[in-house]
Amino acid sequence: MDEARVAWAREEEAAREPAEPATEVGGDRAVAGGSGSLVAGAYVRAPTFGNREGRVLEVGGTDVLVVFGSLKMRLPAGSLVPLGRGAVGDADGARRADGHARRRRVGATLREEVKAEERVDLRGLRVEEALEKLDQALDGLVARGASRAVVIHGHGTGALKRAVRAHLDTLRFIRGFRPGEAHEGGDGVTVVDL
Repeated sequence: MDEARVAWAREEEAAREPAEPATEVGGDRAVAGGSGSLVAGAYVRAPTFGNREGRVLEVGGTDVLVVFGSLKMRLPAGSLVPLGRGAVGDADGARRADGHARRRRVGATLREEVKAEERVDLRGLRVEEALEKLDQALDGLVARGASRAVVIHGHGTGALKRAVRAHLDTLRFIRGFRPGEAHEGGDGVTVVDL
């Protein structure tokens, strides 16, 4: 809690300091900074916001609208550190500058994000539709040589989860399956070893 108060105090202090004037740069508004300029599309780090990296969406006066993943925040321009274009890798920071996937801390362990093609989302489908989609997806993953799949069925009434797990019991080409761990989605997912 104290860290949040300190960060808030720093942000308030930065907002009270006179900001450098905004200028036009190639048709975009830019705020001149000590180590570079802030323009729409530039990547920045916000020390007052847990050193998170994000992308500038717009510059308006002394404030800058920055996106951190799915979170948008308007911050004082003086509180941001320009990283240069491409330093984060993409808008939500899912990749580092060297192109490798960013690992996220989950509890005491680090994990790699599940690839989108390994996920099978069955939420909102009726049992028959879900099992048909599951069979098609598992066939495709086996053909591509994938080692696992994460089947997202959600919690709901539990009917879809029971049907999916009963169906997986009948499939001979899978090595096994288990409920997801907390960082994988808990009991709302089933992890299948192919």
